[in-house]
Amino acid sequence: MEVIKMKATNKIDPTDKTLVRIRAITAFIFLSYGDFQTISSSGTSLSEDDDEYMNGTAYTKIHEAKETLDAVDKALKAAGYEVQTLRIATNPFGEYMTTPPSMSSSSSSSSKTEVLKLQLSELNSILAKLNIDFFAIGPAKTLEEIDICPTIVASSHRISCSAAMSSGNDILTAKKAAECMKIISQLGATVQGDHVKDGLGNFRFCATASCHPYTPFFPA
Repeated sequence: MEVIKMKATNKIDPTDKTLVRIRAITAFIFLSYGDFQTISSSGTSLSEDDDEYMNGTAYTKIHEAKETLDAVDKALKAAGYEVQTLRIATNPFGEYMTTPPSMSSSSSSSSKTEVLKLQLSELNSILAKLNIDFFAIGPAKTLEEIDICPTIVASSHRISCSAAMSSGNDILTAKKAAECMKIISQLGATVQGDHVKDGLGNFRFCATASCHPYTPFFPA
């Protein structure tokens, strides 16, 4: 192992801004099911060129967060710091995706998947419009929610999620998360997109433990 020794005279200049590279500035927002325009209006998915989603509350909340990030980014860069990424994280996606109040627990899994895809399509359109490349939709809190994480990861290179394990010996969640990781690693064979090619989808999913709210760790 190579050991690098610094002379006592080689002192670090505390005013050198290049020594501190800011990896990420993260904004946190709270979303609810009613924020999505596609579900409350036409019920059809939107393309990135469709402006209908701009009428929804989800767009407003994300836009406000992006404006805040841009202001902080500008101030830090003006002060001489390098800022590498701007990111947004939300409350757990199970609180605003997949199960609308009007959809009973007995609804088929295919119906829930279609609703999820509509929401993800709108979300991806918003992120594309606002030029946001890092958006974490929070952790899966149940085994059922972990099952849909591959669909989330496959939907966009901009969106990531995670699986939250309970404290202690949470074998069931750990096993389910491992199965999910295996599926995600193989998405490149069935889903188009460089973000899932050669197992890269696993950069947008992880299992976490003791990761408390407002922790700016992606993709938790």
